[in-house]
Amino acid sequence: MTSGRYRRSFGAIPPMKTKQNNSLATSAVQIALALAVISILGVFFASTFRAAPVGSSRAAARRVALSESAPRPVTPEGCLPSYTFTVAGRKFVSAVDDIGNHCDDCGTVINLPFPVTLYDQTFTTATAGSNGHLTFGTPYNGSTITCSPFGNSSATYVLAPYWADQCTDACGTTACTDCGIFTTTTGSAPNRVFYVEFRTQYQSQTTSLVDYEIALFENGDPPFQFIYGNIVVAPLANTSQLVIGVKRDDANFTQYACDASGGHNPPNNLRRRGRGRKRRTLVASLVSCPSPTPTGTPSSTPTATATATATGTPTPTPCDSGLIQNGGFETGAFPPWIILNQHETPVVTNMQAHSGTFSGFVGDPPDGFCGFMNNEANGDSSFYQQFTVPSVGTSALSFWHWDCTQDDIEFDWQDAYITDVNDNVLQTIFHQCLNTEAWVNTILDMTPFAGQTVRIKFLVHEDNFGDLTGMFVDDVQLLVPCGTPTPTPTGSPSVTPTATPTGTPSATPTATATATGTPSPTPTGTGTPPNTRQTPTPRPAPTVAGRPTPPPHLTPVPTPSSPRPTPAPRP
Repeated sequence: MTSGRYRRSFGAIPPMKTKQNNSLATSAVQIALALAVISILGVFFASTFRAAPVGSSRAAARRVALSESAPRPVTPEGCLPSYTFTVAGRKFVSAVDDIGNHCDDCGTVINLPFPVTLYDQTFTTATAGSNGHLTFGTPYNGSTITCSPFGNSSATYVLAPYWADQCTDACGTTACTDCGIFTTTTGSAPNRVFYVEFRTQYQSQTTSLVDYEIALFENGDPPFQFIYGNIVVAPLANTSQLVIGVKRDDANFTQYACDASGGHNPPNNLRRRGRGRKRRTLVASLVSCPSPTPTGTPSSTPTATATATATGTPTPTPCDSGLIQNGGFETGAFPPWIILNQHETPVVTNMQAHSGTFSGFVGDPPDGFCGFMNNEANGDSSFYQQFTVPSVGTSALSFWHWDCTQDDIEFDWQDAYITDVNDNVLQTIFHQCLNTEAWVNTILDMTPFAGQTVRIKFLVHEDNFGDLTGMFVDDVQLLVPCGTPTPTPTGSPSVTPTATPTGTPSATPTATATATGTPSPTPTGTGTPPNTRQTPTPRPAPTVAGRPTPPPHLTPVPTPSSPRPTPAPRP
């Protein structure tokens, strides 16, 4: 920047012109003038370059600006993280430690059991207010609460699960039995959860206890939740408005809901109660700023050090045995898979697919494949396929699953099992409640079940609360070393006395395709080789001398790539 200024100053000096002159006196005068100009310029530049670093405030300001623009581990200038909310169902944890807040329009400072980050700041204390706020910055405990501006302009860094005119003692004509603000901490570091529970009543109105809480997560996943134990409707319009959300200041906030009547018309979706302690919850998600791109000083390229590589005995690459049929659901229907539990009935769908067009789905497809709805099935949804594990050699079960939920494992879950023919669990592959929303490969060593007839079973359980849970399944294969003779698939007959379906094709729902009498060909797809699920023909050994057969991979592996063509022999 400063060098550009000097270039512009130098460029303003007109260029010297040359003119031929044979006069010696004239030449002498020109030489003297030239030397004088050079001398003056030399003094000018020398004084300028010496003075600028010390006496020029403008140059110093430029150097400060340059130093401040150097790469540092901070969020990009002008960018602040923000938050979004998702409705879910979570367990309500009753807090036990009374912080001493029993008043009207008041706040109590509490120490946090671990540092809490909100937006761009980290805090160790907060103010819990009787009007339903937890403020980490400047608190506002009065009753002038509005939807716009959010809460009150004076307040900063606020969590507002139910910010309206309330009290935690006898206010108006009503005694507030059990009112107050209570806290409790669960878990152990670094996964502790700090609960701040508000038990209040509306200002000067007679209602049952209004009960809700904030859950702060030490590991930041999620950053916080608002859990609603008991939200009642105020009989009359309140003396303030009601706002729900999170706020940094008047320019940076996320408002989930606003009730201009202050509780006379609170959000209906926060009032539903579940079974046991399950309650409607707003789960916050952090929307981070993009990381700045570092432009640091280039470092020298390290010199690689050669290391010896151990070479083991090569064994054949795993291939699909074909024992599990229609493992990619590309017929557009389930058979020979068997539907077992029908709360709700599993379907074959093209909503998601790891390869090809279709996948199998367990969950609640009538009410939605994933997300939050007002309806949800109550019970299990499952399907399975039966097969016999080869009695000789190694084998592994491989499948892909795409999981989604708005619940936690106390109420809903996604399971995968190996069972016997009577549906007794031999091994639990996983028992989870995840919202990965991405295809994940799972591989299980089946060698311990060699020679046994078993089932691979997929199950989703839901609890009729409205927060859907589901699982897509695709590309189910039993892998064996390539070239292994494959026995004839046994299929999933009506062997099991517990099978629910009758075998009538109309009993199995199909999503968008109808199976024909002829098996559908394996889809080729663009850029992805197909998964051949028929019994493979043993491949001839390569003709290239001295090339070892590749080693097996019975750990999680990607979809097998196309076989390498055998090079033609040299003449």
